[in-house]
Amino acid sequence: MPLPLRGLRACLVFPNVALEQTAALAQNVHALGPIQPLSLLYAAAILEQAGAKVEFVDATSGGLSLEQTIERVRASEPDVVGYTLATLDFAFSIEWITAIRAAVNVPVVVGGIHMSQYPLETLSHPAIDWGVVTDAERTLPRLLEVWRAEGDLGEVPGIAYRKDGVPVMTEPAEIWEELDDTPWPARHLSRLDAYWSILSKRRRFTAIMSGWGCPFSCVFCVLPEVPFRQRSATSIADEMEHCYSNHGIEEFDFFDPNFCMGRARTRAICEELIERGLADKVIWAARARVDNVERDTLELMAKAGCTRICFGLESGDMEILARTAKPQGGAKRMRDAIAWAREFGMEVLGFFTLGHPGETLATVARTKRFILSLDLDFIQVAPIFMLPGSPMYQEYVERSGDDFWREHTLHLCELRELPFLDTDLTTQELKDATLDIYRSFYFRPRQLVRGVKRVRTKTQLKRAVAAARGVLGL
Repeated sequence: MPLPLRGLRACLVFPNVALEQTAALAQNVHALGPIQPLSLLYAAAILEQAGAKVEFVDATSGGLSLEQTIERVRASEPDVVGYTLATLDFAFSIEWITAIRAAVNVPVVVGGIHMSQYPLETLSHPAIDWGVVTDAERTLPRLLEVWRAEGDLGEVPGIAYRKDGVPVMTEPAEIWEELDDTPWPARHLSRLDAYWSILSKRRRFTAIMSGWGCPFSCVFCVLPEVPFRQRSATSIADEMEHCYSNHGIEEFDFFDPNFCMGRARTRAICEELIERGLADKVIWAARARVDNVERDTLELMAKAGCTRICFGLESGDMEILARTAKPQGGAKRMRDAIAWAREFGMEVLGFFTLGHPGETLATVARTKRFILSLDLDFIQVAPIFMLPGSPMYQEYVERSGDDFWREHTLHLCELRELPFLDTDLTTQELKDATLDIYRSFYFRPRQLVRGVKRVRTKTQLKRAVAAARGVLGL
């Protein structure tokens, strides 16, 4: 196999995000625990496969300061440094990228969903040299290969770079369809014991992906712009078996938004795990829509080791769900899917969002009553946050002429709450409603008893208390 990047030294960095400098939604996500940044670990694996020597610095899980991170990067003696960019953390990431670039003066390459939304605006920051706009599997190695050969970067599809000092885009790259050929995340570069989720149970835990994108078009979600592709059952089972055998990982959380898309594939994954004996060795969780699961599918998932399923329920008001393009078969379908999962011993988490078009105090109250009527183990509730790439944000830009995230990318202007569409509810009202729902749900005697029964160790107790303080604003 050719190794075009043999001898190249790359350092990939995940900054230690300061929560007070990010939006409330980002704080909510980070409070769930340090999850492996799979996008960077995938990039690391792609570079290693091409022959590069890769160092991975996760400042978040390591609790590293900027100064400590600079020393780690400098010690790796890199030829290139790479980052992934998320919208909510963008300004903070630019601060770290700029400081590290000043101390370690080598080219910087970035990727991530924010890069794909605002490629030229992102390259307005002089600390960044190149951006990978699409899938990295072909594009990233090709970019670095051409750079090392002092070739014409304009011939590399799917990147942003500077031509005569001006940010430009090359032609789009082909969509990467061969997901089974994508190397697994380079978990061996990370400190595996440093990662956990607030809901994880086993000593070693990892996030995992069974596919990219989503075929649905929920108005508040950025995924409609990501082409939907899935891995095979064999590929997924191979990765899980490798993680268990080589890294001692006993718990997996599938982070793709709809693991159960395709009944035949879902069953094939479960049957593969059972046949290999993995169902007796590992546990796993998945996210799904209630209209994509059936009773027999959930039964098989439970037999294959799935101990928790997370449903994006969003609202208890059916008119709100229709306006968000996520009706999911209505309230009965939601109740049925939850009941089936509970029947087979799964924990069930419900995701809910507030502030949709048409939201009123009455619809919020209806959602609260609906949540309290469901047999859920956990809930996560948050006001919606319009992000670039979502149909809702695009409608906001078209109506108002205010492309806030573009301005933020260009000028690093202070984060602010964007107006909600077609609702008179204020940000504060929605935050108060969120807190009220959390308190009403988790402080019920039934939930308190369930919570106490789940705690097995001091570590779990500490995490549970920290999570409670976070969501309750204490």
